[in-house]
Amino acid sequence: MRLFAWLAAVALWCFCWAAPLRASVVQALSMPELVRTSSHVFLATAVQHQARTVGSRKIVTDVELRVDEPLKGPVASGDTVTLTCLGGKIGSRGMHVEGEPRFAQDAQTIVFARQGVEYLRPVGMAQGVLPVRSEGGLQMVVPSSRNLTLVRRTPSGQLVPSPSALPSARPLSEVMAEIRYLARSSK
Repeated sequence: MRLFAWLAAVALWCFCWAAPLRASVVQALSMPELVRTSSHVFLATAVQHQARTVGSRKIVTDVELRVDEPLKGPVASGDTVTLTCLGGKIGSRGMHVEGEPRFAQDAQTIVFARQGVEYLRPVGMAQGVLPVRSEGGLQMVVPSSRNLTLVRRTPSGQLVPSPSALPSARPLSEVMAEIRYLARSSK
């Protein structure tokens, strides 16, 4: 009985002091899969964000994006597109969804999105939003699978860790050329 009490106390201590896990487990998507499963692919600049409630408890954030260069789908340069992401903050109420993309105001991103019944959503959570950063005067696309644990299923059915479609930073011109090629090939 003393052993059981001791084990229960240790388990309780571990539970109380363990760091919370901060990731969503998601199927890894390759660049061809991102392009193929997207109804819209474009280079865009985040213009503004607006959180709202859906139903009585769910919070989403609508991100208004200005299309800088269309790559696939029914968008044109200069269009404004609204992408809806899970989570957000309204007053003192907030909802955070690990693995959902975050947008910096006035920052460029490559967006892979799919039109749902109600709204346009990023494909593969943060996998579908690739930030563009300036590094040494060169525009670079950087990995964005933030707070995602990416996995693939082996032929035997086991889930194993998998790299993202963009495992390291690459020049924007190179990534855009690859996406254009994949978009033409998937028609």
